[in-house]
Amino acid sequence: MSRILISILLVISLCSCKTLQTGSNMISGIPWFDTNGNIVNAHGACIVEEDGRYYLFGEYKSDTANVFTGFSCYSSADLVNWMFERIVLPQQKEGLLGPRRIGERVKVMHCPALPQASM
Repeated sequence: MSRILISILLVISLCSCKTLQTGSNMISGIPWFDTNGNIVNAHGACIVEEDGRYYLFGEYKSDTANVFTGFSCYSSADLVNWMFERIVLPQQKEGLLGPRRIGERVKVMHCPALPQASM
């Protein structure tokens, strides 16, 4: 019985730990804010590193509708302070990226053979 109690307490203590990254208090479940003070809006995000800069891409979500509005892009030098760059691959007037569509789990890669796009 005591082994079960110890296991339960260990699981509870592990689940209640806060996540710390590079000295900041980033707590799981608490919104992150970008450098403009807005909540980072990047559901299902991926992070790509390019020349010492990190780029976070994710689904740009709304509280009012579950429709595709585009994917957001943020950049950071330290994985803590995120600057909103822009909406990449925004919703189009029609077609596969048109109204009443859902875009999920963005994946981004950089092809070194192609010229870099400026942010």
